[in-house]
Amino acid sequence: MDNDRTQVQNFSRRALLVTGLQGVVFIGLGARLFHLQVMESGRYKTLAENNRIDVQWLPPRRGKILDAKGKVLADNTHDFRVFVLPEQVESLDDAMDELGKIVSINKDEKAEAKKRAKNQNRFMPVLVRDHLGWEELSAIELRLPELDGIQVRIGLTRSYPLGPNSAHVVGYVGAPTDKDVEDNPLYKIPDVRVGKGGIERKENAALLGTPGSSRREVDVRGRIVRELESDEGVAGQDLTLTLDADMQDFIARRLAEGGKSGSAIVMNAFTGDVYGLVSHPSYDPNKFATGISHADWSVYRDDITKPMTNKALQGVYPPGSTFKMVTALAALEAGVVTKDTKCFCPGHFELGNATFHCWKKEGHGSLDVIGALAESCDVYFYSLARDLGIERIAEMGRRLGLGAPSGTGLEEEYKGLMPDKAWKRRKYDKSWLPGET
Repeated sequence: MDNDRTQVQNFSRRALLVTGLQGVVFIGLGARLFHLQVMESGRYKTLAENNRIDVQWLPPRRGKILDAKGKVLADNTHDFRVFVLPEQVESLDDAMDELGKIVSINKDEKAEAKKRAKNQNRFMPVLVRDHLGWEELSAIELRLPELDGIQVRIGLTRSYPLGPNSAHVVGYVGAPTDKDVEDNPLYKIPDVRVGKGGIERKENAALLGTPGSSRREVDVRGRIVRELESDEGVAGQDLTLTLDADMQDFIARRLAEGGKSGSAIVMNAFTGDVYGLVSHPSYDPNKFATGISHADWSVYRDDITKPMTNKALQGVYPPGSTFKMVTALAALEAGVVTKDTKCFCPGHFELGNATFHCWKKEGHGSLDVIGALAESCDVYFYSLARDLGIERIAEMGRRLGLGAPSGTGLEEEYKGLMPDKAWKRRKYDKSWLPGET
C-alpha cells in the first residue's frame, strides 16, 4: 500500500512539473505571437506589401509643339514595349536570349539594353524592344507565364508629322546622357527622353512635365497580377510657335527640288517672327525618338552635305555683295558720301601694287550710291571702304546684328563674325591691312 501511494505521489509531481513546463512554453509562444501579430503588425504588413506591390515611375507625357495655326509639329504616339527586370533574372543575356526565341532582337538592341542595365539600379526595368507589332505582342503575352522578369508595357514615342521638313527648327529627342542624369534624377526613369536640338532642346524644361507612378500587384516572379492604382503625372506644357507648317513644308520641298545643299528663312523683318526655317538636306527626327540605329547614324555622319548641321543658324559663309548695304549705311551716316556723291568705275580698282576687278569687266561708269547698290558695283564699294575704314564699317555691322546671336534662342546657333582691327590682333597677332577692308 505504501509503495503504491509513493508511486502515485511521484507520478503526480512529474505530471505537475510537465504541465508547468508546458504552460511556460505556451505562455512564451503566446507572448511571441502577440508581439509579432499585434505589436509588430504594422512593420510586417509593410514588408508583406512591399513583397507583392511593385511601384513603377512612369515617364511624363511630353508637351506638344504646334505651329501658329495649331497644326502639330511634335506629338506623342502609343506603342508596345517589352522590358526585363534585372533583379528577377539570373542573367540578362539569358533572359534576352529566351525573349529572342519569341520576337526578333538584334545585336544593337541587346547592346543598348545591357548599357541601360549597367547605368541604372537592378530593380528598374530595362527596355529591350519597342514598337512591337500585334503578332509580336500576342506571342509574348502567350508565353509570359514562363518568362521570368519579362514585362510588356504601353509607352509613348515622340513623333514628328513633318519629319525632315521641320527637323532643324523643331529638333528631336533622345536618351539622356550620363551628365543629364547627374543633373536631373528624373532622367533615371526608363523611357524619359530629353530634347537634343531645336525647340525640343531650348524648351526642354517646359515640355518635359512631371512623372507619374503605377502601383501593381505582382507574383513572386514579378509578373503583374493587377494594377491597384495609377497616377499619370502632369503632362508637359504645349508650345505654340510663330512657324507656319504649310510654309515650312513648301520651303523644304522647293529646296529639295534644287538638289543642292542650302537653307532658307522666311520671317517678319519688323517683329522678328520666323514663319519658316529650313536647312537642306535634313534628317528624320523620328529615327531618334527611341534610339537611332548605328547604320542610320553612320549615313548622317558620313554625308558630305552635313544633314545634321542647321545651315540656317550654324553655317558660316562670306556675305558677298549683300554686305554692300552695310558699307553704304556706314558711309552715309559718317558723311563720307551723300546720296549724290558719284564715283567712276572703269572695271577695276588699284590699291598699292594690287588690282581688284569689278564683276563687270568693262566697268559701270559714273554711279552714285543708289546706282552702285542697284548695279552691285564692286569698284564703288572698294573706293568707299578705303575712305571709310574698317572700324566704322564694323560698328555699323554690329548695330545691324552681325557677329551676335539672332535672338532665336536655339543653343546650336553660331553667332557669326564681324571682324575688325582688334579681332585680327587677337586672332593672328597682326595688323589690319587696307586690302582686307
